[in-house]
Amino acid sequence: MVPQHALEEGKRESVRSELVWSGGMSLGLFKGVRTYTLAPEGNGTTKFRMREEYTGPMLPMIWRSMPDLGPSFTQFANGLKQEVERRRV
Repeated sequence: MVPQHALEEGKRESVRSELVWSGGMSLGLFKGVRTYTLAPEGNGTTKFRMREEYTGPMLPMIWRSMPDLGPSFTQFANGLKQEVERRRV
């Protein structure tokens, strides 16, 4: 039998926090899912990941008209990092 405190400690080490936003068109014609994930790295830092995934039969047509979101994702991640580091003091 494993002591309860050992189980709780193990959970804390592998905890991941995730926020998922989704939206799209009815009938699943187009859907976008954005996922933000925070995962402890074990060295006192946290890894932030942001992923966006699109699906649906209208994706090829819509994809052509979408702007490159890479720069805005980078700006968001950098802003988040700066704010977290500012509050760490």
